Amino acid sequence: DRSEEYRARAARFGKTAEEHGARSRLVSNLRGLSFGVAAVAAIVAATGRAVSVSGPLAVAGLCCFVALLVVHSRVIAAEDTAKRWARVNLDAIRRVTGKWRELPENGARFADAAHPYAGDLDLFGPGSLFQRLSVAHTRYGQEALARFITKPETRDAILGRQQAVRVLAPELETRQELEALAL
Repeated sequence: DRSEEYRARAARFGKTAEEHGARSRLVSNLRGLSFGVAAVAAIVAATGRAVSVSGPLAVAGLCCFVALLVVHSRVIAAEDTAKRWARVNLDAIRRVTGKWRELPENGARFADAAHPYAGDLDLFGPGSLFQRLSVAHTRYGQEALARFITKPETRDAILGRQQAVRVLAPELETRQELEALAL
């Protein structure tokens, strides 16, 4: 069952995001501590007291602070990536369980009352084909999907797109990675 697979993936990525969040808070606290040590040691060294101890301690605290800045940025990036992957899977659950009408992007801005069939087929707006199909999170991707469903195409172009869908359909990791990167 696809929905169970997506649920498991969403839970896994959600848990990973929580773990990275906890690590981020720890690293943030350590950054604050190292900065505090560096600042206090620098003040003590500046007053001329125990310079042989406070000077190297200030440098060490500053070095730790800089190293923790780098580590923290990586942890924050990993947390963000896990959150995006979780969202991709939560959206996928909505699509396969018939709750896709809850998805935020419905393409209403592409609706054109003068289009010969867009209104009849509910291509755009709440409960639309666009809302059901779209995994595009960039303006360019959304515009491309809107063009694909509103502009007539040649038989060869349609067959080429169908072939691309057949190739990508079993590639869950690739498809979700592309969607997560677009977020």
